[in-house]
Amino acid sequence: ALFVVGHETWKKEHKEKQLEEVKRRLAEAKAREERLKRDLAKLREPIVKVKTGPAEKMALPTYDNPSPPKKIWVYALGGIALTSLVAGIYLLSIDHSLTCDTTYNETCRERYATATAGYAFTLTGLAVGGLAGYLFYTVYQGEKEPKVAVTPTVSGTAKGLMLSFRF
Repeated sequence: ALFVVGHETWKKEHKEKQLEEVKRRLAEAKAREERLKRDLAKLREPIVKVKTGPAEKMALPTYDNPSPPKKIWVYALGGIALTSLVAGIYLLSIDHSLTCDTTYNETCRERYATATAGYAFTLTGLAVGGLAGYLFYTVYQGEKEPKVAVTPTVSGTAKGLMLSFRF
């Protein structure tokens, strides 16, 4: 009988502990529900509030960002032109020469075929050099008027073009 009474007391204490645990979890769930309701209310608020009325004038910001100096481009193009010319002339100079240092024999039968690349580099160097020369001339003269002009001319029965230079 003592065992049965002890067991009944333990069962009663155990049920009370379980009831307290359930009450604690229920309180936590209610608190979590309240937090979620507050968060949901915040999410339902408008993100952007639109202001009605007359439109306000807005000015766009201005940036004083000057372009890089033209002199840098002149010297860069000049360097590219010089490098291209040197490479083109070198490739033209070794065209049809043997690929090895020995004289023509059984061990060295191949010759360089660099004419196409040589002409391409040389012509590119000349074109870029012309552009660099033109930019050099215009940048260092500082005037915006053209220095070279081609104009049609008509005098009497003669018609033609006149090429004029100003220095």
